[in-house]
Amino acid sequence: MTNESKCDCGGDLGEIQIVDKTSVDGGSHHKLEYTVPEAKRSFWKQAYPVEGEVAALMCQSCGRITLYGRPSDT
Repeated sequence: MTNESKCDCGGDLGEIQIVDKTSVDGGSHHKLEYTVPEAKRSFWKQAYPVEGEVAALMCQSCGRITLYGRPSDT
């Protein structure tokens, strides 16, 4: 979690999970991830290297959602 605990409106921020519903069966969800702009797809998997996870905070008063990057530990 980030060091911020208050929204611009003065409300408290709480961590939330953004749900990805891109699966065909609708039952499995995946964490949102990010990579760097200059990343290239791997030859074998055709996937981009993951630099970290996208996390989110939501204001309990106004509902504003703030996204931030949580870098991988590797």
